[in-house]
Amino acid sequence: MTVNIWPVPRWSRMRFLAGANKYIQQESTYWRRSLWEKAGSALSTEFCSEGDFELWVRLFRHAQLFPVDALIGGYRSHDNALSSGNIEKYNNICDGIADRELASLPGAHAAKLFRRISRFVKPIPKVRGLCSAPLCSCFIASPPTISPPVVRSSWDSWYLS
Repeated sequence: MTVNIWPVPRWSRMRFLAGANKYIQQESTYWRRSLWEKAGSALSTEFCSEGDFELWVRLFRHAQLFPVDALIGGYRSHDNALSSGNIEKYNNICDGIADRELASLPGAHAAKLFRRISRFVKPIPKVRGLCSAPLCSCFIASPPTISPPVVRSSWDSWYLS
């Protein structure tokens, strides 16, 4: 049974590091071997459930990542899942990974500011609700650096649009 499908209109490294589109379903990702090799050809042993997030950070250093508008994989929710088992811990570690990456990037002022504001308003639900849409829109509204063809699916076929 399909529970949720969240189409992602665009990806960018800065939006990802700022915290937009934070969750990438690793069961539905594909990349070329050359990108894997550029990113170090290994998963980090420093992290447990956050290792794929750290890999996306490294992949983004070498290529623009793109969404596919199709259901190509799935995830089964269960009590023993590594990342969702303790989502607060997972998010804190991923935030640390993103913070380290942003600290190494010149000119990432908007993403750094977004993260600071998000941390400040996170514990205040009403303020968080009012701020999240305008803050996210500054990252989502900006066009991607590259416009690839979008792979879409119908019930029985795949096509480019």
